[in-house]
Amino acid sequence: MGRILTLVFLLWAGIASAQAVNYAVDLSKSTVDFIYRFQGSPITGSLPLHSSTITIDVNDIRNSTVSATHDVKRATGGFVFATQILRGPDMLDGDTHRFVQFESTGFTGQIPRGTMSGNLTMRGVTRPVTLSAELFRQPGTDPTDLTRLAIELKGQVDRRDFGMVAYPGFVDPPIDIRIMAWITRQP
Repeated sequence: MGRILTLVFLLWAGIASAQAVNYAVDLSKSTVDFIYRFQGSPITGSLPLHSSTITIDVNDIRNSTVSATHDVKRATGGFVFATQILRGPDMLDGDTHRFVQFESTGFTGQIPRGTMSGNLTMRGVTRPVTLSAELFRQPGTDPTDLTRLAIELKGQVDRRDFGMVAYPGFVDPPIDIRIMAWITRQP
């Protein structure tokens, strides 16, 4: 399957124009999840996407860009008590910092797999992050139709780097990030 996807992207890249193309995210299908360990047990929370801008250049992935804003007031922590703490002043501090923001700074690799580097801002603190990235055609689409794609991003951050130091005996510092974005090419 991976070889077929790679071949399709390489064939399409050879005939596609040499410019970045704009894509819109389907907010109803896309997910931005994070996994943290609460007293040793993995818990999944979510940080809903508020807005985004995505451009993809299949001929030169280095020309691609991603900008995303996530709504802290809609974040969930996996259970009610954790959600209240997550949105509160000890963690994301939604009253003072309503949004989490990401701006890409570079891409490496070749389609369909690579890495995306960028700056992540939470609680007013900006730190560099690197995420693994995979780009796929959406299921059920024709092999030559690349108007509807899916992007899977994975990575990890240390919550302490962003000033989230509360509850050290309950919540481990590393937070895994898992994003699944369903995107459609814009005219």
